[in-house]
Amino acid sequence: MNDILADSDIEAIPAEKLKLDPENPRLLKFKLQEGELTEEKMVSALLARFDPEPIGRSIVEFGFFASEPLIVFPSGDNFIVAEGNRRLVALKLLLDEDLRDAVDAGKVWESLAEKLSDNAERLDQLAAIPCQVVPDREAADPIIGYRHIVGILKWDAFEKAAYVVRLLGDGENRTFEDVADLTGETSHRVKRYLRDWLVIEQAEKAGINVERPRQEFGRWERALHAKGVKEYIDATSPKELEPSSDTAYSGENERVEKLVSFLYGEPGGPDRLFGDTRRIDDFSIALQSEDGQRILEEERDLDSAFEAAGGRKDYVLKGLAKALMGLQQAKSDYGDYADDEEVVAAIGAIREELEHLAEISEIEEDDGEDFELSDEEEEDELDDDQDEERE
Repeated sequence: MNDILADSDIEAIPAEKLKLDPENPRLLKFKLQEGELTEEKMVSALLARFDPEPIGRSIVEFGFFASEPLIVFPSGDNFIVAEGNRRLVALKLLLDEDLRDAVDAGKVWESLAEKLSDNAERLDQLAAIPCQVVPDREAADPIIGYRHIVGILKWDAFEKAAYVVRLLGDGENRTFEDVADLTGETSHRVKRYLRDWLVIEQAEKAGINVERPRQEFGRWERALHAKGVKEYIDATSPKELEPSSDTAYSGENERVEKLVSFLYGEPGGPDRLFGDTRRIDDFSIALQSEDGQRILEEERDLDSAFEAAGGRKDYVLKGLAKALMGLQQAKSDYGDYADDEEVVAAIGAIREELEHLAEISEIEEDDGEDFELSDEEEEDELDDDQDEERE
């Protein structure tokens, strides 16, 4: 990435030659709804959704920071702004009265533009904007990926997935590892973005309304990482995908449609099953039981479905299993620290909890049978819990 920047030139390019990027992931949801995007539509979308006003105020007060040039690539006689579209929107709204009127920018932008017009020196400076020119979109991809996927200006889950899918499908025959290098993500994470995106694409081709999953993609992504949800629609494991894959589930389309309804509700009702995404864990457990599935599909009652699936018992067993694993892991080194003050306190707290559990269950402690997680459960823990970042 540094070589690309070092080898590219910084030029002062006239503002009127700078064009917004219709392939910007921030605009993709809008593009899916509106079709082809004119400049006015793109400005309207970025104005409404990404609040360029603070940038506009900064430009009026301090000018355009040459230390943060736009990243652009040539397109005919003009230049497409691959990085810096919010700044470009702010510039255009400050400099173009007709555009302000066309997008109904509001009084705040009129006020900012008027203040800028009173500063002739600053206005002259904005006639040409510092831009780092790279040869093409591909050359800009690593810069954009690091900045918005693992950098300081992160996109939301949908925008990240859209960008990853574009990198995989733009005809460059990139591998998952290639895209991971371009974005700073792991190849496993790249595969997960692709899988979650493809489920939506496949469902849309089957005639399912997927507008809400696109709008709330973080919720969709979180759900598809839950065991019960994956099994319910027979979702493809990310490990089994290829960069050219175009499907990501083999279950019935009817179940995918029900999943969308459970997570997002339906126009005109019924409403979604739950609001708090933390309940996706309960939802997953309910889906792993025939009784739980039946109650969800017939009664749309998550609490009853969760209880019917033995959900609370499952939580108790998982909690105890994790506690047991922790004790087993500590056992080999315990003798070296048995007299340590913190270790003694921790052991005392564990004993107190065991005594409390015995009182609750009204049973006496005995040796009991050894209980261990199976290899399959351990793998699930690592793959779906420790490697997860919850949105």
